[in-house]
Amino acid sequence: VPCYNSAAYMDHCVQTLLEGGDDVEIILVDDGSTDSFTLLMEEDLKERYPNVRVYRFEDGGSGSASRPRNKGVELASAPYLTFLDPDNEAVFDGYARLLELAEGEDRDLAVGNMYKITSKTTLADYYSMIVDAAGKDSFEDGFGATLPEAKFFSASIQAMVIRTKLIRDNHLEQVPGAAGQDTLFSWQLFQA
Repeated sequence: VPCYNSAAYMDHCVQTLLEGGDDVEIILVDDGSTDSFTLLMEEDLKERYPNVRVYRFEDGGSGSASRPRNKGVELASAPYLTFLDPDNEAVFDGYARLLELAEGEDRDLAVGNMYKITSKTTLADYYSMIVDAAGKDSFEDGFGATLPEAKFFSASIQAMVIRTKLIRDNHLEQVPGAAGQDTLFSWQLFQA
């Protein structure tokens, strides 16, 4: 969970992740928050839940979620990981279901969907859009050829569980400070 002056959201975000079970590892990576309430909230969450860890960059914010996400990959001890922004939440045991699918079929990643709530609620159906573009349920032959067919649509990295080894072995990183870094990262995951 990349954090930057996000105290107002963090408790709820962590609570929704914990609903998936106590065996989840939650890493809060603070990107140099200047808000003392955020720092206190991180410490409180770490004290309340033994599976919450905190890492802080002390040199000020980088301006993007990439740096803390990359650090989270470095720190993760679980075989699979996901990314969740602090102002988002995990719902309907989605991550647990994706993890079960990925582990059960020995996949490097599993893609789910995401609800976007603004003045109306919409479903971002990442799974169907990618499968429709690829014309198949499996990407054993790679996904690269289907990127143009999918009009370079990407699945949100917050709607995936990803084998940690896939990211590390392919030296994948999100580009700090770049616009669309999570979109690029999504494409790289499908290429790896």
